[in-house]
Amino acid sequence: PLDQLQRANDSHRILLAHTLINLQRLDESELLLREVLTGALVRDGRNSVLVGRTLFTLARVLFERGRYPEAAVVAEWSDTTLEEAGLSEISAPRIRPGSPGSTP
Repeated sequence: PLDQLQRANDSHRILLAHTLINLQRLDESELLLREVLTGALVRDGRNSVLVGRTLFTLARVLFERGRYPEAAVVAEWSDTTLEEAGLSEISAPRIRPGSPGSTP
């Protein structure tokens, strides 16, 4: 139950990070996402959906900061993580037209 509460809290923190990105509060968003990522990696391991979602959102922050090469690498890690977590290529979390690192 504690792990489930922590996962739910982390999911809400990812949503908060999206809001912070939209407000251009990128420093706060990046810090929050790195905290979520650290906890999720320890608790859930590298190949979890939560880690993949966190990486994708972190790639968005990096993209917004103009750190395009780094954003592309992190976006690829996100996609690989989601794939290894068992999500198909056509699942909603993996279909992201116009996402950092994607090609038109």
